[in-house]
Amino acid sequence: MQSFSSIIIEMDIHFDLPPFLWELIDEIRKHGYECFLVGGAVRDMLLGKEPKDYDLATNATVPQIEFVFDGVQKINSNGRKHGTVTVRTHKHNVEISTYRFEEGRRPTIEEDLAHRDLTINAMAYDGEKLLDPYGGQADINAHLLKTPMDPEKIFREDPLRMLRILRFHAKYGYDIDPSISEQIRHLASLIMDVAKERVLTELREVLLAQDITDVLLRYDALFASLFPDLLDTIGFDQHNHWHAHELYDHIAHVVGKTKPDFITRLAALLHDNGKVHTVSIEKKDAEIIYHFPAHPFVSAQLAEPILKQYRLPSVEVAQILFLIRFHDSKIVATRQSVRRFLAHCSDISGIDPLTLLSKLLDLQQADHADHTILIPIPVEEILSIAKDILENKEAFSLKDLAIDGNDLMKMGLQGKAIGVALHYALEEVMSERSPNEKDALLQRIRAAF
Repeated sequence: MQSFSSIIIEMDIHFDLPPFLWELIDEIRKHGYECFLVGGAVRDMLLGKEPKDYDLATNATVPQIEFVFDGVQKINSNGRKHGTVTVRTHKHNVEISTYRFEEGRRPTIEEDLAHRDLTINAMAYDGEKLLDPYGGQADINAHLLKTPMDPEKIFREDPLRMLRILRFHAKYGYDIDPSISEQIRHLASLIMDVAKERVLTELREVLLAQDITDVLLRYDALFASLFPDLLDTIGFDQHNHWHAHELYDHIAHVVGKTKPDFITRLAALLHDNGKVHTVSIEKKDAEIIYHFPAHPFVSAQLAEPILKQYRLPSVEVAQILFLIRFHDSKIVATRQSVRRFLAHCSDISGIDPLTLLSKLLDLQQADHADHTILIPIPVEEILSIAKDILENKEAFSLKDLAIDGNDLMKMGLQGKAIGVALHYALEEVMSERSPNEKDALLQRIRAAF
């Protein structure tokens, strides 16, 4: 690592910092400590963007930071073990961290910056000068992601940084230095030890990358470490003329063909894991053909526990599992077919049925687009029919029926028979054998029960 004094790192520059931030900086300096604005805020200001939050670095220790602000500002020491104190001031939270440094080295701002994830985040501002010891500005101008020191060391300090770098690539479109890519592939398994909640925060942006297919293909070992069921899909020959790619490659292409929506793309990432476990072999002359009966349901079974490990909100889990289960189901542009899928969609509480149907069609279209034989899906026609059904308030769930349990109890039905009769009535309406009218439905139920 280069010496702090041996390279030019200072540049006169002026950033307009908010008054509340100056108050904190001045308070720290009044007590005789160094203080710099660091990290993402510096990067964002160089890019001409307003920072969402501010981080300060100081040579004061955590107890000294707490002493400086004790009784003056509201402080939160939950990050104490990581060397960070959060100060609440003027309705803003500011993280103040003591310099990070390697054992045996002197704590300096340069040493602190060396231990940050990327050079574009390894710059500091003291109010007058920009400190840039590792070429962060040059890398911003070159649209390049590099680490301040050996990437292996950076990733071993915190394996989540491998995924963070992919997030920055997704967000800014910057190229990733080859030395970083090599180490991500080499150290991918370390990500398994990172708390799932931290991983999920990064994944929410990584999966939205414009070139997500290339990301998935280049870093397959990393994603297989995040989702172990993907491991068996890598190199898996589907032995089917419908598919031009091996299974993992197919998954990567499907993810990339969906719209940049986290729910849809995570469902796409997990939609075919079940194929490995559902192979049915057909021998046709000298050819071996694989079929994968019921693989959507097995894929959903495999996906459910891992989604719960990541502690996704239940409404997101329900949507993802729904998309996986039905990704291979055929929807035709008829009112009866669309009404049935709206019924399935309505089973997922907390989400608009039309929105969920749109996501399903997007996934199906992306899946079909990666087949060797293209079968177009009439997406716009299906959605138009769905909108009309919803606007006309046509029945596709029990709550839409013109009858309810009270009507059936008056007929003398009890217990489970009421539920059976209601589902029978819904099926009659969905199949267009009966209008959704009270008298007509009760008459059909009397005839059937």
